[in-house]
Amino acid sequence: MKYFILLILFSIPIIASGECILTDEYKTARKDVYFKAKAVHSSYKECRGTMQAAYYWKAVAACTQKGLGKEIGGGCAHIVSQGSFPVETIDHSHCEIFKVPKRTEHKYRDKLLLNLNIAKCKTISHSSRTKNSLLFRSSTF
Repeated sequence: MKYFILLILFSIPIIASGECILTDEYKTARKDVYFKAKAVHSSYKECRGTMQAAYYWKAVAACTQKGLGKEIGGGCAHIVSQGSFPVETIDHSHCEIFKVPKRTEHKYRDKLLLNLNIAKCKTISHSSRTKNSLLFRSSTF
């Protein structure tokens, strides 16, 4: 029974793939477009990261000013990063202006892919698909 379930699970991608097999050129382009679309969030992430760093260093300075890190390896930086020294609540609210909705990112990604004019699928004959699926099935067990 266990092998039957595994056979079905490994067979489904072969059956479901249908007529479309992604071309190598499309896969490469899709990866590049994915990273370009993710770059849309860089300003938002940089703003948040900068604020976290600012509040961290503000806490390290306050700790150092109180003289708390003298006897500890790593000093106040260690105390603050371990959460032993209170850090103000970080206010990221002004970073929200840079936030891009996921829907907008997806539209941008789709637009980039359409502008590339790259064939998405390569077709294979039914006989070679059957041959490949038999090879795949025999190699799984």
